[in-house]
Amino acid sequence: MKSLQYFLLGVTCLLASVASADDFLYCDLFNGRIDLIEKAPIIPPQGYGPEDVPPDERVESMPNADGGILVSFSRVDIKEFSVSLRTKEGKMRYLYQRNGSRKQPLVAPITRELLWLSDHTFACVGSGRANSYYAVYRLEPSDDADLVEARTITCGVLHFRVEWKVNNGNLEAWSWGDFLYMSIGHSED
Repeated sequence: MKSLQYFLLGVTCLLASVASADDFLYCDLFNGRIDLIEKAPIIPPQGYGPEDVPPDERVESMPNADGGILVSFSRVDIKEFSVSLRTKEGKMRYLYQRNGSRKQPLVAPITRELLWLSDHTFACVGSGRANSYYAVYRLEPSDDADLVEARTITCGVLHFRVEWKVNNGNLEAWSWGDFLYMSIGHSED
């Protein structure tokens, strides 16, 4: 009888943890989209770029010191959110990551805010009802006018709701008005 109670408690906890769609951790293995992302062009096809998404359906950062603005937008062709960089001149540069020897569009976890930590380091962050997600990236120097490589510094999930802040170039997690648990710095090496 005890084992049945533990089983039911486990099932209840499992159902409670997946009850909210905005609390899912981004995971390609379950949604079958990894092939779409790996094979997708870094520059979205005509009609699928950030300019084609209504302003209320994309997330934009504040400008960095160079005037660059990060834009997270839904790419219909891969059914995921991608991140690009709009320069001060208005030119769109598309971010990519390396997957082995291949390049693929930068697809960040659940993103509700884009925060600059420095001129070349940024964070994609989001908080749902019970989980908070973060991914920190560094932009690599690029001579390509259209593409920029974004290297992952760190990413993860906190299993509680936090407010994300930037303090002296560090990403901090705050809850109930107090500093909480982590501060992620950046390196300009």
